[in-house]
Amino acid sequence: MADFIGELISGKTSNERLHAWARGRDKQIRLDFEKEMYLNSARNWIGNSDQETADKLAALGYWAGYQICKAY
Repeated sequence: MADFIGELISGKTSNERLHAWARGRDKQIRLDFEKEMYLNSARNWIGNSDQETADKLAALGYWAGYQICKAY
């Protein structure tokens, strides 16, 4: 939510790298998020810099939260 509100205020995203990487991958990110969104762990989405690869960036939970807020 903070990333979305920050963009509304400033006109700029706070994490362009994450948004740029997610372009064109949004459907897959959404499917992956939906599989885990009700689990009692955010480990694969936030605070997971040790999991980052070229195929999946860390902290995608911030992108997912941004998209949820933007949809409303």
